[in-house]
This record gives sequence, C-alpha cells and structure tokens, in this order.
Amino acid sequence: MSINNIGITLRIPLNILESGIHSFLDGSYSREYLSEQLSLEFGGANRVRKTLIMAHKIIANNPLQEFIIRNKAYLENALKIPADRNVILISLVNGSYPFSFSALRTLGKLFSAQDYVSRDAFVREMTKHYGGNRTTSNATDSVIPMLLEAGFIIRPKQSLYSWQAPILVSTSIAHEIYKESFNINQSSSQISDFQLLDPYFIFVKKG
Repeated sequence: MSINNIGITLRIPLNILESGIHSFLDGSYSREYLSEQLSLEFGGANRVRKTLIMAHKIIANNPLQEFIIRNKAYLENALKIPADRNVILISLVNGSYPFSFSALRTLGKLFSAQDYVSRDAFVREMTKHYGGNRTTSNATDSVIPMLLEAGFIIRPKQSLYSWQAPILVSTSIAHEIYKESFNINQSSSQISDFQLLDPYFIFVKKG
C-alpha cells in the first residue's frame, strides 16, 4: 500500500461501522442497509455516497478480511466489550487506510516526546508524507474525530490533543487485530519484539 494514498476524507461514525461489521460477520451485510444508516447520519446524497464507499471498504473489502473471517466468533464476542470494540473498529480503519494508520503512529511518536499535540503540529508531520494540500487537511479532520470517539486520544481544548494511558483490552483477539493492522501496513507476517516498541503500540495494552 502506498503511503501517499490517502483515501479516507470523511468521518465515519463508529456505531455505523460496528453495525456493518456485525452484519458482515453474521452474513446479513448489504450496501443498501449501510447506505440507509449513513443517510440517517448525513445530509446530502453525495456525502452519503462517498462515505459509503469508504465504509464498504473497511467492512467488506478490508485487507484484514482473511483474519476477520478466521476469527469470526472471537470478534463477535469481543465487540460486546466497549474498549475492545473501539480497538477492533480502529484496527479495521487502519488496516484499510494507511493514512489512518500513519496518523495514529505519528501521534504516538509525538506523544512519546510531549504531553500535548496541536492540530497544526500534527498536520505538519503528516504533510511530510502526504503533501501540504487540502486532502491532507480533510483526512486529518476525518480521522482525528474517530480516534477521539474511540478514546485513543482526548481533546482538552479546541485543536489540542493529549493522551493519558493505553486502552486496556480484555480479549486477545482485540489485541491481535490491532497488531495485524500494524503488520498489514508494514507488509510483514509477524511482529518482532523490537517492533512492539513502535509508537503505534503506546495506545493499546492487553489487560
């Protein structure tokens, strides 16, 4: 996957992703139903259409699909636990969109050196890889709200982000899919011990 391919430029509500992945796991998934759910959230057919394309990729055309199908029963149970649910959903987003993966990894790197990160500082880091264009800014304003909603980061005030502690997951599958989202972006089949020191892993911990 090319690091310069952004792809995700609209926020996708996590409850809609959750509904979608549940339906995918139980075999009832359809784009039509997903479109209906998005229509209730967003105004404008064009916005719904664009968001549908992104959500469909995350749910039904995810690079982690083989892992998802192989671990269907475990994921269904883990999705019932709020913290594990959030980690699973963000892992799916990161597995589909390298920009989201890179965003979280970049935040991890910045938080390893400082307690607060401004939006401007974050965007400056992202433009080193994705360019200083409007698409990078739009993608930032799509991914950051999802990370906030999932509890990966907090926003003490407008355009300022902080991180306090890892999300503690109680199931092995939530931790494993998070690691798989790292692997798929690094084009590797397994994680070496030294890779677990990557800034990406400061956000999630097995409880």
